Amino acid sequence: MSQEIKFRKLEVKDVDASFHLQEVVSANLDDDKKLFILPKTKKQMEGYIQKEGMAFGCFIGDTLVSHIYFAFLDEDGSVSTQIDWLDKNPGFLEARRNTAMPKAAETHPLWRGHGFMSQLLDYAFAEIQKYGRDELITDIAFFNEDSISVFMKKNFRMVAVDHPEDDIELGIFYRDMNYKKVTKVVTDHLEIINMFDYDGVSEAIENGYYPTFMTKNKEYKLMSSATISEKRGTSAKKLKSLSVA
Repeated sequence: MSQEIKFRKLEVKDVDASFHLQEVVSANLDDDKKLFILPKTKKQMEGYIQKEGMAFGCFIGDTLVSHIYFAFLDEDGSVSTQIDWLDKNPGFLEARRNTAMPKAAETHPLWRGHGFMSQLLDYAFAEIQKYGRDELITDIAFFNEDSISVFMKKNFRMVAVDHPEDDIELGIFYRDMNYKKVTKVVTDHLEIINMFDYDGVSEAIENGYYPTFMTKNKEYKLMSSATISEKRGTSAKKLKSLSVA
């Protein structure tokens, strides 16, 4: 790979390339997995870049190979979370002005497996923290194992599940970036559950256990809210009192 790899904030001039990347990613998916992606229009992409948040890209030379969009929530609610579960649990976020929502993390099919998305996420997280965005929350299709694996490796944990009317099952994932230096947690003794067991995962969360690690066997290791609070900062204590839709 002789061309330079670079990471930067996307600008309006990049929208055509970003839209094309979205089209290529979608076309490469199996029909059932197309349900996992809500395509954005060019106007929506411009909105994220200019008004509602930021977007970042990984480039090889001049070619965009990965992108990630973020919505920056505001206190008056004019920037929608687009997550029904958050509307039902408005007290979960301590301050909307501290929160960003990652959306549309996509990599060109020909460039997967090189770690570009992982590096792009690290770059993007550092950049949005400069704007005071320390809390991250997003929803991912419950059966989208590829995206869930990427986000869990970045210290996201599933804090709730939701099944909105006329929509697919969702996992709600959260990360507090103030605790990015995570104390190593011994996971050998943790209870495990099949990641595709929606009812079982839902019940575990209701009982105060959160999927925090994914194994190679497509299982989650469950950590209690008390352990998360001890190992990952006091703000995690709020996870103890969640309601699950």
